[in-house]
Amino acid sequence: RVHCCYYLHRVISQSNFAMGIDTQEPDIEVVQLNKDMLSIDEALSMTLQPWKLKYIFEGVGHLVSTILINGATKIKRINQNGVKKICRNIFAMQQNLTSITMSREVDLDYVRQYFELFYLTPEEILTSIEERGPQFQSQEYVNAINLLHRSNPASNSSKLQNNLKRL
Repeated sequence: RVHCCYYLHRVISQSNFAMGIDTQEPDIEVVQLNKDMLSIDEALSMTLQPWKLKYIFEGVGHLVSTILINGATKIKRINQNGVKKICRNIFAMQQNLTSITMSREVDLDYVRQYFELFYLTPEEILTSIEERGPQFQSQEYVNAINLLHRSNPASNSSKLQNNLKRL
């Protein structure tokens, strides 16, 4: 869990999510986190019973999800390539955790869906909430709308306030 906090904090604070080029690889920190989790799994699987090992990794997906969603407030700007990049990071962690726990990490589906909101405009997000109801907590929507506002140089503060009021 400490490794998750350390590496994911670095991903959020040091990565550029408003880049011009689309890279196909996950961040170095995510690769290192996955290696660490695999090495911890290998070391512990030699000494612990399977149910105890499962207990150790239980909840890691939820922790990763929480760190990434709360970290959205620290992202300065994001564009479509940045959304692809973070979704690739999430997918890499999901594959790794699934291979360790032998069960699907649905919390990582949740965080991926959250970051896929950033493909939309604030108005599209609000329309989606009106049509289908909220999928995320209200503060998560506020953070998403604020990040989209910071990412759009043409956006003004009155538009932001109107969107937040509508939310």
